[in-house]
Amino acid sequence: MDNLNPPKQPILPNENAFNDYDKIDDVLLSLKSLLSDYTTFIIECSHLELQKKLIEIQKETYCSQREVFDLMYSKGWYKLEKQTPEKVQKVYQEYSGKETQL
Repeated sequence: MDNLNPPKQPILPNENAFNDYDKIDDVLLSLKSLLSDYTTFIIECSHLELQKKLIEIQKETYCSQREVFDLMYSKGWYKLEKQTPEKVQKVYQEYSGKETQL
């Protein structure tokens, strides 16, 4: 083997190294990205019937995203920080103030 022709590396990672968490996390990230793309397309869509269909598809995608999130949460793969009513009220007031500035 010479230095001009190094060995080729596989494009995808070894399947054995891609565990269940990695797979489901990738699915969740993909669904989040799809939802963002659907939102943009729906807002910019000029054809009313197409827009209605995209909204239906987006709702289905939201449901799928929630199912994936619930699965990850049930396995302890998605941690949530418990919030106190005081913290929730503080954030609510902060964003309410920003809303009035708009």
